Amino acid sequence: GGGGCLGSNVVFENVLVTGNSAASGGGLFFLNTSNNESILNNVTIVDNTATSNGGGVYGYAVGNETIINSIIWGNSGSSPNILVSAGLSVFYSNIGGGWLGEGNINIDPNFTDPENDDYTLQWPSPCINTGNPDLDGDGEDYTTDIDDQDSDGTRMDMGAFYFDYTYYGCTDPTACNYDETKLYDDGTCAYPEENYDCAGNCIVEI
Repeated sequence: GGGGCLGSNVVFENVLVTGNSAASGGGLFFLNTSNNESILNNVTIVDNTATSNGGGVYGYAVGNETIINSIIWGNSGSSPNILVSAGLSVFYSNIGGGWLGEGNINIDPNFTDPENDDYTLQWPSPCINTGNPDLDGDGEDYTTDIDDQDSDGTRMDMGAFYFDYTYYGCTDPTACNYDETKLYDDGTCAYPEENYDCAGNCIVEI
C-alpha cells in the first residue's frame, strides 16, 4: 500500500496517495489503539486498489483517526474508498460513495487530467472553497482568519493541491462587481434589477 500507521501518532498533510495496491488499505492502512491519533488534512487518495478491504483507507481497531479537507475517490476493492471498524471522523471531505460528517460531499472532484496522473483541481470543482471554514477552531473563520485560508486568500479547498483563485472573478464590464484584474469568469457576476443601476437608483424617468 501507499503507507500505514501501526500504534503511533501521525499527521499526513498536503499529500497525494495514488497508484498503490495491497490486500487491505491500498492507499493507507491504520492499526491504532485508543491512545493513538492520526490526522489526514488536505490529502488526496485516489486510484489505489485493495484485493480485500478498503481500497483507499482501511482502519482497524479503536483509534482516533480524523480525515479533513481531503478527497478519497476512485479507489477499488471491497468498500473501495473507506472501510473502518471504529474511531474514524470525517469532515469537509469529498468521499466517493459518501460518508456521514459535517461538510462532506460525494461529487466528482473534477480533477484536471486524472488519466495522466494530474490530480489538481480545475474550475468548476466542488472541492474548491469548500474545506473547513474554521480549521483551527478558534471561532474566527476564513473571512478574517488567515490561518483558515489557502495561499490565495480564499477559503480552504479539499485535497492535496489548492486551486489558485487569484485570477478568477467577474469579467463582464456591465456587471456591478466587474473586476478588471480577473482573467477568468467564475460565474459570480451580479447585475442590477431592471430599471435600476448598481447603486439601487431608478434610471427610468416617469
